[in-house]
Amino acid sequence: MIFSFFSQIIGSVLFFIGGCMTHTQIPPRVQNLFPKTVTELVARADSAITDARTALKKILDTPHDARSFETIFGELDRLGSKLSSTSSTIHAMQMVHPDEAMRTAAGQKIIEIRQFTIDELAHNEAIYAACTELISRDRFLDSLTTEQRFFVEETMRDFRRSGFDLSQDERKLLAEKEKALSTVGLDFETTINTDRREVIVDEAALTGLD
Repeated sequence: MIFSFFSQIIGSVLFFIGGCMTHTQIPPRVQNLFPKTVTELVARADSAITDARTALKKILDTPHDARSFETIFGELDRLGSKLSSTSSTIHAMQMVHPDEAMRTAAGQKIIEIRQFTIDELAHNEAIYAACTELISRDRFLDSLTTEQRFFVEETMRDFRRSGFDLSQDERKLLAEKEKALSTVGLDFETTINTDRREVIVDEAALTGLD
């Protein structure tokens, strides 16, 4: 849901920029947000998944006595932000890029990123256990700022929504349903984006719509 929301925003920005600016007028920082070729798009998506795996390993490798909000939840926040940024950018390519090869590659990589998010982040038992253990420590929650506590609560809510209150078999079934729903949702978006049907009416029929 978050990925889709951000990519809709990015798509709108791209549409606005495309209508108001020439290529040379678009700031380089904005241009560099978006991959220019299929090879670059694939490399960027693969790198985002690799970086996320590295970040997850870093969290789990953190010694018990060094675990804190910053080393556990803070790392999850940064991991999620980077992955969401890349996913949203690629999703925007899938929605609005004029080249079919780019749209196809973007769609494939979005599915891979979403499946990674479900399998290795949202349903990661070791990460959930690390978060739960930290929360159970005496005075941990009391030591947090309002913002930090909100993030912890939202993170644990997301884990519960991923089925951590369910049995292992039920969680596995839920993960499969989530991945299937993600694929169907992307197929639906693609169908809408590629539909070229038109409704032609006489000018007189538009009276009162201005």
